[in-house]
Amino acid sequence: MEPLIAEVIIIAMILAIGGTLIMWYSGMIGSQQEKAGSQAEIFIDCSLADSSFYDVRFVNGTATIVLRNAGYSDDVISDASVYDNNLNKAASITSFPVDLPRGSMRTIDLNLRGITCANFNYAEVVTKCRTYRFTDVPKGC
Repeated sequence: MEPLIAEVIIIAMILAIGGTLIMWYSGMIGSQQEKAGSQAEIFIDCSLADSSFYDVRFVNGTATIVLRNAGYSDDVISDASVYDNNLNKAASITSFPVDLPRGSMRTIDLNLRGITCANFNYAEVVTKCRTYRFTDVPKGC
């Protein structure tokens, strides 16, 4: 009788371990599917967003950047800055994130603090979809 009880206990343990592994595996697969779905959604949204610099100007120690979204999907600005030739970064006056709905323009203001037309290197805006870089001469220079 004791070998029968031992067999029943072993079978119960195998079933418990197997059930636990199946639940863990299905949770892992669900998580991977959710992650893939989220990445696909961002890819589709980003392929439809079409943002670009509309205006970059320097006035009285402030850089004003205007970004335009001419695409068919919304975007979000997560950071923006102006850099000098030594890669010193201007401080943002605007708080991030900034929504950039389709068909809209958003203005970002930065405190230049020592960055001038003479040592301007580039302006950069980071959105959820991509990073945009402006290397032309800003208006006001």
